[in-house]
Amino acid sequence: MPSITENFEEYRNQLYSELDQFAKDSIFGSIQKLFLGRFRDYDIYSVNGYAVKVLYNMDFVEAGNGYKWDFIPKNELWVDSNLDNMDYKYNLAHEYFEAEQIKSGVPYDNPDTPNDMGFAHPQANFLIEQPYRKRDIA
Repeated sequence: MPSITENFEEYRNQLYSELDQFAKDSIFGSIQKLFLGRFRDYDIYSVNGYAVKVLYNMDFVEAGNGYKWDFIPKNELWVDSNLDNMDYKYNLAHEYFEAEQIKSGVPYDNPDTPNDMGFAHPQANFLIEQPYRKRDIA
């Protein structure tokens, strides 16, 4: 490993590479993918969200689908195992709707699609019961 004072850029890159390998080899390196069931055309899996962030993409938050993320198979929806039951329901509804929209040809970053609370497709909210939506938005 190069000296930190001689070539900082090379030192930092080597350090990050070693830490990345450590993360992949440790307990955090396992996404702990657990099959929960099947909904319509999708297999639903619970995953270790932290490991998904470390191994695949830091932008993974709470859930994902294969039409948005290239590391998730197209016929799967992933949800972080740390979510409570209502969050599971909300996130799976969102991911299902988002995957269906993208699959039908709607671009993920469609400028004509309103972006409410950071979600690409807020229309997924219709799948969630009214009391939960009120609590979530309030």
